[in-house]
Amino acid sequence: MKSFDSSDDAAREVLGLVSPISEAFNVEIGGSIYHDRLGYHYSSLVVGSSTSVYITFGLDGYHTHPNAFFEFSNSHNSESGGTGDVGWLNDSRNRNVILYLGTQIGGKIFIGSCTAVTCFDSPYRTEPSKVL
Repeated sequence: MKSFDSSDDAAREVLGLVSPISEAFNVEIGGSIYHDRLGYHYSSLVVGSSTSVYITFGLDGYHTHPNAFFEFSNSHNSESGGTGDVGWLNDSRNRNVILYLGTQIGGKIFIGSCTAVTCFDSPYRTEPSKVL
């Protein structure tokens, strides 16, 4: 099991690997990033639908958007009809976690992150608060 120095480093690696697959097969891919005495690690991949993927609550999460959409979804733009990425972040179990997003646009991979404090349920766009 490979370990990383930070949650950002683990997210960069896994999203760099799976974003092209997500786009090619039109599915969201996600999972968790966790920390132990050896460092940060990413979990096994979870494959979802074209508009959502289940991510465990209470741990940093990572996921892709297969449609070149480099914005976090919210209740106003969630294609699955749910509360979207912002809703996941605002769950009480996720108050201290980071959600990472990766997408491929024009052959280039973009990775960003948001937290409950920095990602808002806007009727317009919810852009990453940090781009890696």
